[in-house]
Amino acid sequence: MAVLLDASAVLAAADTADLNHAAARAWLARIDEPLLIGALTLAETDHVLQRELGLNASLAVLAAIASGAIRVI
Repeated sequence: MAVLLDASAVLAAADTADLNHAAARAWLARIDEPLLIGALTLAETDHVLQRELGLNASLAVLAAIASGAIRVI
């Protein structure tokens, strides 16, 4: 089985000020299944991350994709 990521989950994991930050980080840390993100969700995630947290947050997601930790579908 695989996990299909949503922009809100990625944002919560990235944003230390998010009320769900700790829960999102803990959830991602214990997942053993492959992480997937849809192309349109990636575009939304990139937009929100850059608007809320800046370029480095977006680059971190792209690094995760480049490393194979997240696969775009």
